[in-house]
Amino acid sequence: MKGCIVQRSKGSWGLVVELGRDPETGKRRQQWVTVRGTKKEAERRLRELLHQLDTGGFVRPGKLTLGEFLQSWLKDYAAHKVPRSAPAPLKAIGGR
Repeated sequence: MKGCIVQRSKGSWGLVVELGRDPETGKRRQQWVTVRGTKKEAERRLRELLHQLDTGGFVRPGKLTLGEFLQSWLKDYAAHKVPRSAPAPLKAIGGR
């Protein structure tokens, strides 16, 4: 399983998402997310996170600037998804 739910206190749930192993150190990488509400809401959020992880949409929170994020998005997503018939401004952003 790639994630689990841990109750922290009444109405507070901790979600642990497994991100695989660090290629350099071999250590496990995990992302903890806190959900306040019911267990059903926590389960729903865990499913969303796992889906994002499987489809490549998960972005680990960090100190990433907007410019760095956009460069990564252009390289990983837009280069493959922006059609050649896209409007000129979108082509300029996508580098085509």
